[in-house]
Amino acid sequence: MPLDTVEAVQVLVRLPYCLYIPSTRYLFNYPNSEKAIGIVPQKIWTERASGSTNLSAEQVVATESVHLAGGQLETDWIGQVTAQTGDLQATNMEFDRDPSGYFRYTLLTVEFDWEVPSEYQPPAQEAENTGEHFDITEEMSTKVLPFVNHFINLYRHVTGDVYIDQISVPVIDDIRIGLPDRCNLRKQTTSADAKLSYKHGFHPRMMGTHGIRPAMVSKPKEVVESFRSLLEDGFQPSTDEILHQNALAALERHDVKLSAIESFTSLEIFVERFYYGKLSGPMQEDEIEHLLTMDRNWQLPIRLKDLLKSQFGKSVSDIDNKLWERWYSHHKVRNDIVHRNHLPTEATASEILETNAEIKRILVAEIRN
Repeated sequence: MPLDTVEAVQVLVRLPYCLYIPSTRYLFNYPNSEKAIGIVPQKIWTERASGSTNLSAEQVVATESVHLAGGQLETDWIGQVTAQTGDLQATNMEFDRDPSGYFRYTLLTVEFDWEVPSEYQPPAQEAENTGEHFDITEEMSTKVLPFVNHFINLYRHVTGDVYIDQISVPVIDDIRIGLPDRCNLRKQTTSADAKLSYKHGFHPRMMGTHGIRPAMVSKPKEVVESFRSLLEDGFQPSTDEILHQNALAALERHDVKLSAIESFTSLEIFVERFYYGKLSGPMQEDEIEHLLTMDRNWQLPIRLKDLLKSQFGKSVSDIDNKLWERWYSHHKVRNDIVHRNHLPTEATASEILETNAEIKRILVAEIRN
């Protein structure tokens, strides 16, 4: 069947962890997309997972937020946990015991309109013609990556789950091209509600469907509603928040160098935005840029001490000298990581995250125009 200039497509993307939200269609607008993007998450597990005595107890569902005390719980399947507030899924046994996400994972059905490139040919036509092969998997990977990462960033913003991380290369299970009008698709609860007809498809990675079923969710209702509302309203987490979440995720997987660097990059962007926000009234943008780049003002310690005091009458060290000294020693660690390939301890990387977050807090709370 010939393709139109614009076709509705579905791309099924596998995440190596579980998102704990209902399997329903979430719609959101994205820059340069005329129609809303649709994403349907399904938490999937296999018979291998449900048949394991270690993993099958994950069927427990928390309908409300509960407090998990530190130490050993009175169950043998979850093991040692740190003190935290959240759902029973917060320890994320899927990721701990199955980091590749092979036995348990979230499958995202991403729906969007695709402007069909002139060089693209359906499989049957491509087989008949000679010439350069069109890589449909690479094309769809490029298209879905920003949609999926936006979905992930907002999920992290609402839930605070530190095991969630952005993806760099989508693992695509299925590509369906030439579906009916997506307005009709949106009336379904999930993409599996009906046998969808489409013009043709590709199956880059087929896992097989035997023994796979949607699993239960455990996020509180208010969290899910907040996520959906922010998604539909077009909310975008700030760049510094995304980097902070990336730093938390890096520390969770014991990548201490990356965690420290992303944490400081997050702070640098936050401080830059802070100055522009505070000075945009009395100063023009080019004047602010000149102020932030003249002499050594581009350096983060200068911006938090001398420059801050000259512009607002007090510096971080004036507000909390102990915090300043602790932060400054961590900034030296950051420089050693960058220039000397230093490997900090996990405790130091965790402290870096805490002190950088505290610097942000006191800038907002203590500095006035």
